[in-house]
Amino acid sequence: MRCCPINQLAALGVLAALASGPARAQQDGPSDPGGDSSDPPSPTAGDEELVVTGQRSPEQAFASARSVALVTGQQLGELAPRTTPEALLDTPGVFVQQTNHAGGSPILRGMIGPQVQIRFDGVRLNNSTWRTGPVQYLNLIEPLLVDHIEVLRGPASVLYGSDAMGGVIQVFPQAPQDYRGQDTPSAHGGMTLRYAHANRGKTASGHFEGGLKGFGLGGAVTYKVLGDLHGGGQTDLQPYSGYTQPSALVIGEQRLSKGPLEGWAVRAGLLYSQIDDAGRTDKLYDAGSLQLYDNTELLGWAKLHMDEPGQGLEGDLTLSYQSFFEREDNLNVDQQLEPTMGGSRDEVEVGTLGLDLQLSKRLLGDRLRVLAGGEHYRDRVGARAFGRESSELAWSTADTLSYPDGSSYRQSGAFLTGHAQLLPSAGEHQIEASAGLRYHGVSADAPAQADLPTVSFGAAGAVGHASLRHGYADRVSTALSFSQGYRAPNLAEAAMLGDTGEYFHIPNAGLTPERADTLELINRASLGRIDTQLAAYHTWLQDPIKRQETTWLGEAAIDGKPVVHNVNADAGRIIGAEAGAGVDLGRGLSSSAHATWTWGEELVEGDDPVPLSRIPPLFGTWNLRYDATDKKLRAFVEAWVRAASSQARLSPEDESDSRIPDGGTPGWWTLNFRVGMGVYKQTRLTLGVENLLNAEYRYHGSGIVAAGININAALEARF
Repeated sequence: MRCCPINQLAALGVLAALASGPARAQQDGPSDPGGDSSDPPSPTAGDEELVVTGQRSPEQAFASARSVALVTGQQLGELAPRTTPEALLDTPGVFVQQTNHAGGSPILRGMIGPQVQIRFDGVRLNNSTWRTGPVQYLNLIEPLLVDHIEVLRGPASVLYGSDAMGGVIQVFPQAPQDYRGQDTPSAHGGMTLRYAHANRGKTASGHFEGGLKGFGLGGAVTYKVLGDLHGGGQTDLQPYSGYTQPSALVIGEQRLSKGPLEGWAVRAGLLYSQIDDAGRTDKLYDAGSLQLYDNTELLGWAKLHMDEPGQGLEGDLTLSYQSFFEREDNLNVDQQLEPTMGGSRDEVEVGTLGLDLQLSKRLLGDRLRVLAGGEHYRDRVGARAFGRESSELAWSTADTLSYPDGSSYRQSGAFLTGHAQLLPSAGEHQIEASAGLRYHGVSADAPAQADLPTVSFGAAGAVGHASLRHGYADRVSTALSFSQGYRAPNLAEAAMLGDTGEYFHIPNAGLTPERADTLELINRASLGRIDTQLAAYHTWLQDPIKRQETTWLGEAAIDGKPVVHNVNADAGRIIGAEAGAGVDLGRGLSSSAHATWTWGEELVEGDDPVPLSRIPPLFGTWNLRYDATDKKLRAFVEAWVRAASSQARLSPEDESDSRIPDGGTPGWWTLNFRVGMGVYKQTRLTLGVENLLNAEYRYHGSGIVAAGININAALEARF
């Protein structure tokens, strides 16, 4: 649906003028997921939301010096999102690109894919095979296994290392509550059923939890079957957009309440998720090309939390092992869009062993907090390649691998930060300062294969962070921060050889890390019934990694796809603003809105700036909500509008991207409605209608038309 750009800009201008996120109303938060200082005791404390991602320690979101957002467990239950990426669609400052229906790659501050770090219960999920640009791997975390999500926007490499250039998305799983006071066995569970009309999607989930005398055990199993998606407007059923996804989670935790180790805790968990037959179809009609993906994620981790309150000392040690698998089939289709027998298949397995340690010490009567830590992650990459002629039924082994089998990738780092209260906390004025430094290193080795020499590289360096915040009586908070992010080139960029769907990629071992230096100003205000937030930032990019056309064995194209490799550009910049407001209108009625604007360009010496690719358009959300006040009957009614303006500035890469229409992505807006009711928290029924006006649109850079009128229902029961 092509909407008038001026009208779209005007509508979003109204959102921005409200001057991110809804009013800070009290939310139902989950119980303490663990004693880990990197885990919040609860997302809420009274009316104050608590987050940990901004400084790896609990803090009020309102008083944070960084741009942080929280998606609570209550919000996840009401949203009933199909995927974890879609749970972030209405989160301030987060734009979700979807190459396919099984995808969902969040864009933070103009950065995407491996430039955004994803963590699960404190464990880093990014690995060295994440390709440049959009990736679908956040979708491997099933939202029904999630307790809450935190989003940190802006560079965070001092605390989180490589890849945290655009920010960090930290997903916290559903975990057992505190059973230290439970002297008799306790057990409970529940089930959730969901249905979505637009793709005939059916999801079933069961969860359980029990505990006794400090030991708790919990888990959940889900199974999701999604059919092909009906798009909006004149778009019919979109072939190869359906997929299936089984998932499971189990977490056990022992908390100690007596003896010298009182307050210590041990947690162990296992996460499994698999996505089968997820189709990428943005080249289906114009090039007769279809990609089918199978992805599997298996994560096991153990965490030791140490607590010595008398000495003001806390610590966390996390060991993890992640097994990641991806199979990509590149197939040709006939005029009836049926796959022919010819094609290629690439399989990649990555085993990642991780070690993460952090220690915190409180000094000077809790006015100074020192945090130190480090981590080491090592990837071992295995690869297989197969080919098949149009007359063959079976796959045969190919000589050229997408990644050299037996490749390895290592990254390590150590950091030290300090956070100080410069004025007594009892006064109406608070002044806080923080600063930190990290030293990091990365190395990679890929053995030689046919036509390719050994690829080996390494890099090391330091990044820093500093901030200053002034608060007044919990009503106004203003912070100025400078933060640095870096991202070392990975194996997908430096050593990969082969078809990536749109390009034929060849290695370049001469890549160096890219870096982002960001200056950010944040203001939050809570004035009676009105809450506001405004953030503005300027990011200087150094040595940004980008694709560049080249030749391979004298050829500029292989099988009709341009030959490219990754190179370091000179410099770039990204500037942006995020604004939002929420108002409590009384009698259970509230309203909120937020809008995000981003501008990015590559700075070319001696030439005019070139727009960066995948910079999202101006976008935002407005909602109106009514909550019933009867304590026995919990009900809500909510209507909201999502909107995005036209994308006017396109990079050369955008202009050649089949997922972006000629002239740019048209502006769009959707009207959505939802109603929910719960009785005594035992059952909850949620009904919704999304895209009520059946608008035909795509998110910028996406390869699939978003759902048309989508009637969905979710039933949750606890016992």
